[in-house]
Amino acid sequence: MHIADSTYRNTGHQVNRRLSRRYRNILSAGFISLFIFSGLSPVQAACDPALDSNNTALPNFTCLDTAEAAKLYANPTNYRIMRKGKRIGKHSIQFQQSTDAGADQLTVDVKSRIKVTILKVPVFSFNYQATEIWQNGALTKVMAETTENSKKTVVSATRQATEFVLQRGNTKESVTGLEHASNHWNPAALRSNSLFNTLSGKQNSVKVETIGKSLLDLPAGSIEATHFRYSGTLQAEVWYDNNGRWVQLRFKSDDGSIILYQLDERV
Repeated sequence: MHIADSTYRNTGHQVNRRLSRRYRNILSAGFISLFIFSGLSPVQAACDPALDSNNTALPNFTCLDTAEAAKLYANPTNYRIMRKGKRIGKHSIQFQQSTDAGADQLTVDVKSRIKVTILKVPVFSFNYQATEIWQNGALTKVMAETTENSKKTVVSATRQATEFVLQRGNTKESVTGLEHASNHWNPAALRSNSLFNTLSGKQNSVKVETIGKSLLDLPAGSIEATHFRYSGTLQAEVWYDNNGRWVQLRFKSDDGSIILYQLDERV
């Protein structure tokens, strides 16, 4: 028997279960899909002042509306997903502007694909796709489908008046105070204290802390960015460049390894 076959038979199924749990937590922490509800520059946008959890003023770019935020990105925009120095997947975002019944509509398609192997044998796969629909700057519907190995999960959030109806399978619940979900393309999410988790289909509470500016060495080049930390039900760190474009995400997996999503304009 080939050594890879032997190794997989002895450890593969156990590793698969561990990775399945691990990457579910990783991707939840990483906010795999985000749905969030400009003058001299988009950064100059005006809105009510907002403070982070330490009473530090959030940057002006958190005032960007959805249409202006979408203009910050190439179409599509791609990110590499890294673990222990190895590329394990790709994340992409694509935008489409249109008009529907007289309303300005923004459709955002988000996709992620992860594949983990041991001795070249696949032990974990994760495929994710979601669609966000915004009308006149407000989130109206989110649909997300996740296939983890062979298990498929479908969740949604649909606006009905001042509430959102969240659905996973046959389970429904109505919630209030929800304006954003869990990807990062629009920095306005930093102003929110709750997010729609597009993996679990639940509303999660979060806090945001401003860490400060840093220079990132990314595949897209050296980029100055502001560093923020999410805590609460979801935990992760995110970076935005000086215009408010999302450039990096970092979070810790169950085994202590660091997962990175990094802007990669070369692909």
